Amino acid sequence: MTRIRSVPTQENRVALVLLVPQMAIAVGALLVNVFSARALGPSGRGALALHLQLTYIITVVVLLGRDRSYLATIGQLASPDRATQQSRDLLRLPLVLALVTAVAAGLAFAAPTPMWTAALAAGYLLVITGNMMSRVSRSAAITAVHPWPFARAVLASQILLVAVSVALLVLRIDRLEVWFVAYGLTLALPFLCQLVAAGPNRSLDGREREQNRAARRLGLRLVPSQVGEMALLRADRLLIPLLSSYYQLGIYVVAATMAELASWPLSQYIDSHTPRWREEFEARTISPWRILRQTSIFSLLISVAVAVPAYLAIPLLFGSEYRAAAALIPLLSVATALFAVSRVVVALTTVADLTRWASLVNGAGVASSLGLCVLLVPRHGALGASYASLVAYGVCAVIGLGGVLRVAQELRALPPDSTRARTTEEMGCTR
Repeated sequence: MTRIRSVPTQENRVALVLLVPQMAIAVGALLVNVFSARALGPSGRGALALHLQLTYIITVVVLLGRDRSYLATIGQLASPDRATQQSRDLLRLPLVLALVTAVAAGLAFAAPTPMWTAALAAGYLLVITGNMMSRVSRSAAITAVHPWPFARAVLASQILLVAVSVALLVLRIDRLEVWFVAYGLTLALPFLCQLVAAGPNRSLDGREREQNRAARRLGLRLVPSQVGEMALLRADRLLIPLLSSYYQLGIYVVAATMAELASWPLSQYIDSHTPRWREEFEARTISPWRILRQTSIFSLLISVAVAVPAYLAIPLLFGSEYRAAAALIPLLSVATALFAVSRVVVALTTVADLTRWASLVNGAGVASSLGLCVLLVPRHGALGASYASLVAYGVCAVIGLGGVLRVAQELRALPPDSTRARTTEEMGCTR
């Protein structure tokens, strides 16, 4: 039966390695959050946050679900080179879509001069490209059980980002377009260098092409769920400036960024174990309720461990202007724990080919978040958005229990000798 073992398995070792770049991202995000908040002020920091939130949503849309479907269909590969070549093939169409959407976003948020409009479009292209390459490279690292190249790229990007942010703060650069381009350039550059260093493309063999076709098909089915997940995470930050002010968004994003650090360790565990969960589901050896129970306890403990120092650190790190952000930490920490639990449900329903449940969980959360934000944010600003997130993530977790029950029913309904054949045929992939 599946359990979080005390002796590290191969998947647990990958998850532990992936925590290294995640910790680097956490430190980098904290430092850049402080530097940009001090350089731009709450309103400027809120405007920068708005553009970054849009890039995250655009990334999910143009990537077409291929980072998640790659994990669920291809499984574990013996060759890092093979994973690199397959991931390159999956990125071709998304890169074209990224260029188109970046130009459209630059024109939609046209700055006072053509130069700054072009800079904004360049920022969108760099951030979206960097996000896509990071997500697909991470999936390739997990399937190849070779996470260190990905970890090195993330470490390099965070070192560059912090160094450039310090320079912008010292030079007193208060144009959000400059900060936006700097963020995108430092994110994308290490992955572009790795892509060049990997050498020219080679033709995929028949099995690799079939696996990628399966990943594309499943990816399209996962797009509604992934867009819902991203909207669930970002809708509040998009609505706050519309319903309240950039100042309130600046306050909210500081607290939310700190609280979300608690969800990252469990995220690494989920993604590194997804290929194994797929195999165990086919073999009918997976225990979804045990996985949910253990990961829920872990999520709660991590959220508490992050909340206490975050509450104390915000006034010291960000200054008196952001004191109101500290009051949001208790609400957002509970919300983060509930959100992390719902991500376990989404992973389990995905490996069981129950993608409609994943979409239902995220869709219900988005609907709850949007409705509550419209009601609460105009009067209560960042505090209203915090309550909206808490309730929305709670809705996801409750509905997710039905998804886990459905996975368990699916396991009981399938005969042991037909499970592998059925799921393999549906995925269009042979292992």
